[in-house]
Amino acid sequence: MKNKLYLILISLFFITGCKFQSPESQLQDRIISNSNAEPIIITGVIAKKDITLKREGTHLLQTPLKELLPLQSKTKNLNKYLGKTVEIIGKRSVLNPNIIDVSDIKLIKSDEIEMLKYNNKDYRIGFNYPSNISISVSDKIKLADKNKDFIIISKTDKITEGEEIQINNRVSGMRVDQPNGDIIISVQVNQTMFLNILYIGNNDTDKSLFYELLNTLYIIDDDIKEELILCGGPDNILCKEGYYCEVHDKQKDSKGICQPLNTKKKTDRTRIIKDYLETNFISNDKNKELVHLEFLEPDIVSIVYTEDKEKRKLTYRYEIDKNNDPVLKQIAYFEPGVSTDWVLKEGENIQAGKAKTIVKDNDSIEIIEGYRELINKRLNFSTQYPANWYFAGLQSDRDELIYKFGFSDKPLDESKPFVFLEIVAGDLDSITKDNDRIYIKKDDKNYFVVYGEKQYFNEITNIANSIKFD
Repeated sequence: MKNKLYLILISLFFITGCKFQSPESQLQDRIISNSNAEPIIITGVIAKKDITLKREGTHLLQTPLKELLPLQSKTKNLNKYLGKTVEIIGKRSVLNPNIIDVSDIKLIKSDEIEMLKYNNKDYRIGFNYPSNISISVSDKIKLADKNKDFIIISKTDKITEGEEIQINNRVSGMRVDQPNGDIIISVQVNQTMFLNILYIGNNDTDKSLFYELLNTLYIIDDDIKEELILCGGPDNILCKEGYYCEVHDKQKDSKGICQPLNTKKKTDRTRIIKDYLETNFISNDKNKELVHLEFLEPDIVSIVYTEDKEKRKLTYRYEIDKNNDPVLKQIAYFEPGVSTDWVLKEGENIQAGKAKTIVKDNDSIEIIEGYRELINKRLNFSTQYPANWYFAGLQSDRDELIYKFGFSDKPLDESKPFVFLEIVAGDLDSITKDNDRIYIKKDDKNYFVVYGEKQYFNEITNIANSIKFD
């Protein structure tokens, strides 16, 4: 009897060992081959596990371009790190070797660095990047860290052959690892245009920023079709958060397709809500006129309007049902302020200091998080500046100066400005430029100059980069 027991135990040992030798991927193979005493150290982005995914664990670690690894932890709150790039330390679970038990976790990048949005219609791409990284565009898009280029995006007439990868849930492409450590990501943006995204950094921080850029990369009006997920129907199947059900057949119990609210269907979402508000809110009252809409992802919209020539603002939480009809619930009401743009009169100011998209007529403007828009119709330009700052027009101190704005964190009658924006008459190409100032050509006869105290470098850069004019 004792010999039979030993035989059973030995058999179970070999069966279990064989199971460990059949991992799901190369990265899993590396993890599973570690001994119980050896810690696992991996970098990636923490994501909440989608209940539709047949994976174990409470969270997922999205490793650079390769894997979604199941995580769990009894000692760390993984929810605090959702969407952030981290380094996790842990061991494979004794009960299930496919799951990593996380014992420690640390951020790769400081949360204090503001993330900015960038899009380029000529290259037909957009992405997020940290505010301490500079972007320049000539024949290529270049991202520089401390004046050293580490990401270069260039156009090409064909895809660069390599390993086929899914870059994120919107974009796929090819990856080529160079012998010197450089990485090329090649993507197709339309029928005739391809882009090579070259990483030439040489440290872990730069590589982390490169992967963050790829995680947020999207193609403007892209032709890449996402996997079709059905919704609606007799069972009223719901889409996951951030998606709405698009139904073309208006008959009862018709099925539709889940479409993202914040990617290629943003235009449809804007049109649906704009049409609804104009029909049900504006057209019913001749004294009201729509000024613009403000969208805050994923489900907040504010309508700015005039009533008897007085500006007002209403904020709603919305959803779009399976018949493409918006359902709105009012959550705030504002009136113009004296020292601020708006004063909250009722409800909750859920948009305060957050990035949003302003839609005027058929144009849209991305507002940087923590900023607001300055519009000057007489000078025919707009820019964005920190929402808790003040600005004022200043007296001209030289003949070629058309207009000068000053910015400060206190009212300008109480303090001196520390950042300046000038509109100057002259040919920008013929002047001697100061390295501490940012110059933007308006036309052959005028240009903008933005400058100020050095500690406000990020604010100066954002003000300059957000200048728009006709």
